[in-house]
Amino acid sequence: IYQGVQIGDNCHISHHAIIRSHTAIGHSCSIGTQCDVQESVVIGNYSRLHSGVFLAPGTTIGRYVWIGPRTTLTDDKHPPSTISAAPVVDDEAVLGAASTILPGVHIGRGVLIGAGSVVTKSIDQYMVAYGNPARPKGHVQTFSQHTPWMAHFTRGMPWEKIGYEAWKERQT
Repeated sequence: IYQGVQIGDNCHISHHAIIRSHTAIGHSCSIGTQCDVQESVVIGNYSRLHSGVFLAPGTTIGRYVWIGPRTTLTDDKHPPSTISAAPVVDDEAVLGAASTILPGVHIGRGVLIGAGSVVTKSIDQYMVAYGNPARPKGHVQTFSQHTPWMAHFTRGMPWEKIGYEAWKERQT
């Protein structure tokens, strides 16, 4: 962990993770083994990075985001260059294992990216996208009975004791 990193309360950072300077990690986050978080990254509260995730400099990750193992978010379309465009992942998105998010891509709120996908263009909120290149295939609720994922997963989440729906009502 480099100098100038801000880490919120109740975070778990696993073995051999690298977190570079000027990065801000919200509270109750999990950074898996061998993750490489470059400089000036922002990670929102309750987000999870599984093992081997790479986040390019300046990447923004929202709250309650799940990033599967060996996923890469890049910022340089034509390396090496001095022109970069960091990706943005909005709240509640899920990036499947070994997916690749290319420079400047914006992943909308609640999006589900299939494992192994290469995302070359921004994806609108609450869509499922997969493939190489990844293409939107429909709304998340048409693809999974487990959406939103927050309703089916409670461990370590703020709604753990009362359930997602009750927690959500208290937030409005």
